[in-house]
Amino acid sequence: MKKSVLIFVKTVLVFGMFFVAGCGKGDEPEVKNESNSEKTIPDPEGTIMRSLRNSGLPSYYGGYNREERGTAIGFPDGSNYWVAMTTSDDFLCQYCTIASVGKVAGLGNITKVPTSGFAGRISVKPGYGYVINLGDTYVRLYVEDWVTTIRDEVIGADVKYQFPWEP
Repeated sequence: MKKSVLIFVKTVLVFGMFFVAGCGKGDEPEVKNESNSEKTIPDPEGTIMRSLRNSGLPSYYGGYNREERGTAIGFPDGSNYWVAMTTSDDFLCQYCTIASVGKVAGLGNITKVPTSGFAGRISVKPGYGYVINLGDTYVRLYVEDWVTTIRDEVIGADVKYQFPWEP
């Protein structure tokens, strides 16, 4: 009887060690970059919050006002710059470029302008930060989360941005 109890206890301990060893953090590596810190920096004064819709190309194509349709961010500097969210869940820029700074904790954690990676079109990813180059002005933008239907279909994204931004 003592031998059976001893074998049972050893078995429980061995399985317990495997169980505890397997219950660590996920296997997903943490993304680090120059603009990232683990502590969230509060949103700066003047942060603008928007829900963008991925309802297709904005602008003049259908005669609709792109701001009212909710598909683009226009910048109030008198220019024709805008950034839209396309139906394929990309940011699309007109007369500007955009670059990802990777996964960040919030808008305030975007602190530097990337030295490369700027393009006219780039994927939208929740939890990621972006820098928009308008020529002589910069915008920092953070994607908080997807906007979804009750069926979990992505129809847009909630974003925060600061314009103008001086890094």
